[in-house]
Amino acid sequence: MALGDGIRRNVAAISQEERNRLRDAIIALQQRFYPGNRNDLPIPGGVSFWFKQDEIHQATHVHNGPAFLPWHRELCNRFEALLREVDPQLSLHYWDWATDPHGLFTSDFMGAANGSASAPWLNAGLYNPTASPFRADNPFDPNNNPADPPRSLTRNLAPGPPPSGGPGWPSDQTILNAPTFPQMRFLLESAHNSCHSYIGGTIGDPHTSFRDPFVFLLHSNVDRLFARWQTDPANPWRLDPNQVYGSEGSTTGLRGIMTPLDPWASNPSNDPAIQRVRPWAPPENEQVVKNSKHPAVVAPPAYDTNLDKEEPVTTCAFSPVPTNPQGWNNSDVTVTLHATDNLGGSGVASIAYSLNGVQQSPEQKDTVSFVIATEGQTTIAFHATDKAGNQETPDKTCTVKLDKTPPTITVAIPADGATFVLNQQVSAAYSCSDAGGSGLKSCAGSVPSGAPLDTSTIGTKTFMVEAEDNAGNKSSKLFTYNVFFNYSGFFPPIDNWPKLNKRNAGANVPVKFSLGGNQGLDIFASDYPKSQEIPCNNPNLEVAGTDPTVSPGGSDLTYDPGSDQYQYNWKTEKAWEGTCRQLVVKLKDGSFHRANFQFT
Repeated sequence: MALGDGIRRNVAAISQEERNRLRDAIIALQQRFYPGNRNDLPIPGGVSFWFKQDEIHQATHVHNGPAFLPWHRELCNRFEALLREVDPQLSLHYWDWATDPHGLFTSDFMGAANGSASAPWLNAGLYNPTASPFRADNPFDPNNNPADPPRSLTRNLAPGPPPSGGPGWPSDQTILNAPTFPQMRFLLESAHNSCHSYIGGTIGDPHTSFRDPFVFLLHSNVDRLFARWQTDPANPWRLDPNQVYGSEGSTTGLRGIMTPLDPWASNPSNDPAIQRVRPWAPPENEQVVKNSKHPAVVAPPAYDTNLDKEEPVTTCAFSPVPTNPQGWNNSDVTVTLHATDNLGGSGVASIAYSLNGVQQSPEQKDTVSFVIATEGQTTIAFHATDKAGNQETPDKTCTVKLDKTPPTITVAIPADGATFVLNQQVSAAYSCSDAGGSGLKSCAGSVPSGAPLDTSTIGTKTFMVEAEDNAGNKSSKLFTYNVFFNYSGFFPPIDNWPKLNKRNAGANVPVKFSLGGNQGLDIFASDYPKSQEIPCNNPNLEVAGTDPTVSPGGSDLTYDPGSDQYQYNWKTEKAWEGTCRQLVVKLKDGSFHRANFQFT
């Protein structure tokens, strides 16, 4: 156990350093103030955090009744929260009244054991013998103002250890052996009353006792015994708000279990015996309405004597949560480990975990979050330890599956920009792979791999392959390929480009070719065939054509199924004599076919 672990421990056993910090935090509360001013009406304001404790206690007087223990637990819990506003590592430790407290009453901790408390409280302003105005020793003095200091803070500590277990002072074991809440709380309050008298002085009067800081060490011990009685593993019902109070569970009135805890509830029942206290009353109206059955009141604080034998329990959660049945994520995963201890337990001390066997630094808290960004499977082994030393065994595990890499697509056929002839038999060939580890969920193309490509019509075609892995990563590839007529070149008497065909100007030139079957007569691109003059010394030139061709006598394109040949009769012009010209045939598939001519 260490400073800052949240456990309330025997104040006699803590270090001098921690005692000093506890003392200094109490002194600091005297320098912090609630809103308002001393002369505010009807409820004074400007009360220091320390003086407020006496005002709270004066306002209610919850003694000799069922709510005595839960009401004082709420008071102690709230005071501990104030201490932690000053020093977050502090806890409200207890004085074990079965032990001699004389060693605690020193000038550097709790002050004198007899007579005026003096240092450290006098100089800190917790009381002022010459104060004017002041809070009178008579707590019912109508002139008392909670913002004023009292003039005295005294003790009258009896010599020797306290007579715990003697006449009128039930022993701790007698209290803990009580089978019911009414029996237990009667015994515990009796011991508490005797303890107040044993310290004497300001604490000896229950109406002024909360002017002395030692009262919180006393009441932390009261609550410790209540907590230990509750955490008896043989009686788990003592942690149930609906069972713990037994026959007193439905009591009402000033000291009833069902009555809202005042002054924090701001007296919703308008009980004349209860005074409203700021800031839980107007004008701040910060009231919190809850009764003794509230889970935060029933739950025992963490004491080093609680009977905690249970291991904490840790859960593992992912964000985002995988949406596929295989449990894979495709983006970085935030892992949150959250541990809880049993009700009434000592509380979670730490969480330890490893990533694929590599131990990480333990975290001294009940919730740990970290990000997994590495692809593959990361197994987290983890356990929590509570403040009583109970360790969760064996280690629990959860596994993050992370694949951020899209699948790889490899396409062999068709290659991007590939060309095929009409009705050519060619099969698609492609494959997909997943390097990220989750495995392929799908790999699909325009046609299945191994199935024929569409070459049934001419033109530019698209071919797409899409892939997805089990983590939801997707990829795609889009290719184009072209389907052309099965053109095999011009037939004689024409020599194909770039050779020069010699012809008489004005002659009719039969242009013959095959497209691998009858493709109909609508095979030329618009405005084709064409011709264009070219230099006779540069037959390698390729032109698009400028002059539409004409056929003699209006004869048009014909097809001969016997020879599987198309013929187009090109009528040349006499004016071309002594020139060279390129015949350009553009088909509807977008292909160009050329032949060069020299006219004589």
